[in-house]
Amino acid sequence: MAKLFREILNRIIGPKHIALGVENGKVIQFLKARDALKPDDLLVQIKSVAVNPIDFKLANKTENKKVILGFDAYGVVVNKGDKVTNFKIGDKVFYSGQNNRSGSFQELQVVDSHLAAQAPNKIDTDQIASIPLTFLTAYEILKEQFNFKIERNSQIGEELLIINGSGGVGLALLQLANYIGLKVTTTTSSTDGKNIISKLGNATIIDRTKIKTALGQKRFKNIALLYDPIVYIDLISEHLQAFGTVVSIVDSSQKIDLTKLKELSATYKQEFVFTKALMNFKKETQGKYLRDIALLLDAGIISPVVTTNLSGINVNNLQKSLVMIGSQKVIGKIVLSGEFKKD
Repeated sequence: MAKLFREILNRIIGPKHIALGVENGKVIQFLKARDALKPDDLLVQIKSVAVNPIDFKLANKTENKKVILGFDAYGVVVNKGDKVTNFKIGDKVFYSGQNNRSGSFQELQVVDSHLAAQAPNKIDTDQIASIPLTFLTAYEILKEQFNFKIERNSQIGEELLIINGSGGVGLALLQLANYIGLKVTTTTSSTDGKNIISKLGNATIIDRTKIKTALGQKRFKNIALLYDPIVYIDLISEHLQAFGTVVSIVDSSQKIDLTKLKELSATYKQEFVFTKALMNFKKETQGKYLRDIALLLDAGIISPVVTTNLSGINVNNLQKSLVMIGSQKVIGKIVLSGEFKKD
């Protein structure tokens, strides 16, 4: 069956497809031969992708290498490996992929089926690609790092402080936290950030430049740190409860001193959404979590956060998106949707 579909694809698209790569920090377009399909893999025709801070970070580390970036994706299954039983040809899927295979900035992508799920039915197709990476990260933070139950109002009485709450992960975390009943305090620095937080969820919003004044002596058992840890580690030590937990998702730009957290008998954790695929550890949970997320989206309980949608998956739009992310002024997510076209 896989061979038959490969032959059909070769007749329709050809043995090679359009890919957008990054080399020496510059976006380039080239024709790429398709990756081999393993027994657990899906071959997906990409319909939309999201551009994330991790793409910007990796794009600036591609000296003398042609790398296909891209993690968030929405598309249609056009072929599958022999062991795949939970997807069929024609299924619409979404996923955040993995960081040790070619990314989603290409016309046809091979992805491990364990990492994918059926796409939500009631969300605009040009928004679906904005969902997987941020909502998966937020889901794992709550469920696996803080050990919360992801059930409606299951955590009433618990509190969460989100530092840098107006980014993609922060806005996803806010919505899921509200769903499970957490009382949320979050920080941002812009009027746009405050507005989108107020629109999407319930939270006490603090200007990030006035955190110490706003919090006073208050301490939190759970803190999600969604910014460079070196900037906030001292402040966190002043507002974390004894035996509390900090979960970070960003690499620190400098070595951080955790001595003050030791004095609190606190736990400092790091969340990396690609660990499971990288280490071949419980990969299937990501597909399950995405199925749960799709149900919440279709029920209207959570919403995607697309603030920029560019038509066409091409060199100009990808380069423009990376520049926007590099400005560190992006609220929400950037999505590219539509066709890949040869330059």
